[in-house]
Amino acid sequence: MEKNRIDRALALFAAGYNCAQAIFTAYAAGEEIPERLALSLPSAFGGGIARMGETCGAVSGSFMVIGRHAGRLEKDPLMIKECAYAMVEEFVDAFAARHGSIRCRDLLGYDLSNPADYARVKAEDVIGQRCPAFVRSAAEVLESVLGL
Repeated sequence: MEKNRIDRALALFAAGYNCAQAIFTAYAAGEEIPERLALSLPSAFGGGIARMGETCGAVSGSFMVIGRHAGRLEKDPLMIKECAYAMVEEFVDAFAARHGSIRCRDLLGYDLSNPADYARVKAEDVIGQRCPAFVRSAAEVLESVLGL
């Protein structure tokens, strides 16, 4: 496993970027995608897509990386989609096996779209306590799926 990318994702998350930004930037910035763009593209995916508690941002960021990787493997646009879908399915199976779900509200045990739950999450630092493990896990699973 490429420890610098995992460590980079964790450092970005610790610096205040959301989980999607942390994963996508750690794996996509620098080559064809400038870091500023890599940080901005997934900015709405944190908290299970804009704090709606849906798909975990670390998972969404991983899906974006998978799509980028599939585009490098395949030339035919229809095959890019099929390749990405297969890798996403593998990713979801592995991540869910570790954590029981890919949904933010299930992973955290709180609904971030509910103001009372969100206030409690902030007061108890639930994100700071739980999400680094999800970022690390997403990075580890992503590296396995991509064969890095």
